Amino acid sequence: MLKNNNQAVIRKMAVRSIRSNRKKNSLYLVAIVLAVLMLFTVMQTGASYMHMQYVWRLHSVGELYDGILMGGVTKEQEETVKADPGIEVVGITEFMLGSIGEKNISIIYEDKNYREKMHQPGILRQEGRYPETADEVMVTKTLLEKRKSENFTIGDTLLLSYQKKDGTQVEKPMKITGIIDDYEETANCFVTEEVFQQAGYSQADYGCGILYYQYRFWFASDRIENRLKEELNLERKQNIQTTWDCDKVKGIFLGMIGIIMLTCLSAYLLIYNIMYLSIEDNIRYYGLLRAVGMTESQMHRLLWQKQIILSGIGILMGIVLGFLTSYLVIPGTIRVLGLRSEKMAVTIKPEFLVLTIAIMAVTVYFASRKPVRVAERISVMEALGYQTSKVVYTGKKRRTGKNIIYRLAWQQLCRMKKKTILVILSLSTSLTVFLCVVTLAGSQSKRTAELQYMNADMELTNKSMVADVSDWKQPFDDAFCEKLLKIDGVKEIHKLNYSTIVVPWEPDFSDQWMRDFYDQWMYIKYDDVREEYQQNPEHFMALVVGIDEKTFHYINQQNETAIDEKSFLAGESCLLCQQYMGYTNADVKNKKISFYFPGQETKKYSTSVAGLQKDDSPYRGPSEVSLSVAGIQEDDSPYLGPTAMGPTIMILVSDSFLEDKAESLWTYKVSVIYDEEYDKETEKKVKELIQESKDAKDITWSSKLKGIKEQKPAEQKMWQLGMGIAIVLGFIGVMNYINTELGSISGRRREIAILESIGMTGKQQSRLLLTEGMYYAGISLFLTATVGLGIDVLLFQRMNYHKVAFSIPVIPVVVMIVTLFALCIFVPLAAGRFMEGDGTLVERIRHVGE
Repeated sequence: MLKNNNQAVIRKMAVRSIRSNRKKNSLYLVAIVLAVLMLFTVMQTGASYMHMQYVWRLHSVGELYDGILMGGVTKEQEETVKADPGIEVVGITEFMLGSIGEKNISIIYEDKNYREKMHQPGILRQEGRYPETADEVMVTKTLLEKRKSENFTIGDTLLLSYQKKDGTQVEKPMKITGIIDDYEETANCFVTEEVFQQAGYSQADYGCGILYYQYRFWFASDRIENRLKEELNLERKQNIQTTWDCDKVKGIFLGMIGIIMLTCLSAYLLIYNIMYLSIEDNIRYYGLLRAVGMTESQMHRLLWQKQIILSGIGILMGIVLGFLTSYLVIPGTIRVLGLRSEKMAVTIKPEFLVLTIAIMAVTVYFASRKPVRVAERISVMEALGYQTSKVVYTGKKRRTGKNIIYRLAWQQLCRMKKKTILVILSLSTSLTVFLCVVTLAGSQSKRTAELQYMNADMELTNKSMVADVSDWKQPFDDAFCEKLLKIDGVKEIHKLNYSTIVVPWEPDFSDQWMRDFYDQWMYIKYDDVREEYQQNPEHFMALVVGIDEKTFHYINQQNETAIDEKSFLAGESCLLCQQYMGYTNADVKNKKISFYFPGQETKKYSTSVAGLQKDDSPYRGPSEVSLSVAGIQEDDSPYLGPTAMGPTIMILVSDSFLEDKAESLWTYKVSVIYDEEYDKETEKKVKELIQESKDAKDITWSSKLKGIKEQKPAEQKMWQLGMGIAIVLGFIGVMNYINTELGSISGRRREIAILESIGMTGKQQSRLLLTEGMYYAGISLFLTATVGLGIDVLLFQRMNYHKVAFSIPVIPVVVMIVTLFALCIFVPLAAGRFMEGDGTLVERIRHVGE
């Protein structure tokens, strides 16, 4: 038998079928276009975000690295990091301070890896070359500008001064071999490793050697960091830091994967539904084709060619639309995700274009596979007797009554379980996405705005206290604080008062603390200054902070172990700030800290009592007051105050104790709490008081309202982005429901007509259809209120940076519920009315689905 080549005929039939069913095919195309648009935009947003992360890090630090090991690096540690499978590039630099004339500069050596792979991307322009001998130097353009040496060029000589490791001062003429202009914009000069060797320094010295590395797999950063910390045997002075928030990037990455999965699920459900209904409507047509000789394989080719043509058109349209909208959507989306840049680059990656097409093709394939299989395997007799839904009788008699409408509606949902499940899943997915969007967008400002100390509405800071002690000022004097409290709307204020103290040497606490402090932070050894500390402790600055009773209660609630209130407020105990020393409460609990205030060391007392008495005691006690350490404050504590001064020891005590003992106090912070949170009028009055102050230039402030205002643009973008996602997925879900409901009612014309012939009234018929819609709405809402709400809470907590209380915006949720029920009521009623007008009762009973 000769083979009949009918490929062209099948292709024509597929095209004709597409043209003859424009309404259903247009819905199919819309589903494909929206899904592709969503997939393409999400992927390109991810690509642009990662690119902007790269640009932002490069611009902010001037080099390109993911992690850094500070505090000196041994050769063994360097080899360990290089051998780690998660590390791709390792670079080493060495650093020491130097000067040109009277101006300080940084002298740096960079190895080849660091120079070429980490620093080079951050260089905007380079003239000349890197130094090759010990008498050559490359300088930054910033160094020449700040040192008033803009006229220096390549070949000129600089007189570079620095100190050797043994303390010897060196002045050395250096020939300029290169000038660079980079993002870092610091006064640096670059020399060869030989210069450091001649000065006696090595990469293992604290403060000199620094190791930089780049990840091979950034998503495994946590495991890499933990592995390095275990394998490197870090000393106290050494620490590992990362340059970007890998957890945040992971969260964004997982969120994008979630959106992609939701999009694919929604598109799958709609395509599956459209295909199934299309096959059911045309099943007798396919049966006639089989009757005239079309084989199963030919039917297979016909249906899949139709799918390929429609999907190809939809994917192409979605890609074109994605290109057009990317430049509008992506920049705002990246700002919502936390990156700020004047020039927001949109990165179009061809690999993501291919991935989008592949994902959509796979989704279409799996969604179409089963409906196509039903059509291609059906016989002529099966096609003639095919019913869209089949009643399954259990043999159990049911009593009739007033609940029969509800039972018939429920039976209808159970008769077409697959379609019911698909529609409910699609609606629940759309509702869950909308719920997540309104929750996250509505709390964007509060979740991301800068958190104030003690959750205050406004925080005032004494800017002068970041300078030398001799330049401190007191803008928050009693007169200012009184005016602040009298402002209508201000409920209370809390001050943090500071004073310098002297902690004399003692063998129990201060000796061990200072040894650890020098091991952690200082270039020199503690043994070199121990004798000086014993004889002149006033040369080693320490700080005491006074806090009021309410602040103490606030701290006490946050501490793992409660501190005795009575002893603290009486001045018998204190809190010790650990200065990143790694101490625990067990290390310092009940240790004694002795100190005195400057200028009071010669004060004499008439008693011989050793130790602190209560404030109302007639005895003032000895000049050195002994306090018991009650606990530790964490490194990021808001009570650390002006840490730029570099205190060796810092303690927190009761403000009443501090005011009684210290001759001079300095207020570093004032926290203001309003009668009503986010009160604009009160904040306006406080700002006016600051402006009227004679020390206004020494006061900086931040507030909840200011933080929220700064986050408003991001919140608006969050709403736009989120509602865009919700609308696309919601449209797909709604179309899924409408398509299923219309198809179901259309396929049940004869059944409903028979019910009408045996006595069902028009009102009962409407109640039946209305009840079916209510079941869809109710079950979808139940899933959203359980599973969807759980997803919403988990997502909220994942992005809840400041532990804001979880809340759901009432109005958007009410609108969502009303819209859902209106849709589920209107669609079946409208379909029923349309069906009633489709011929007489007899004609509808005779209807067999042609």
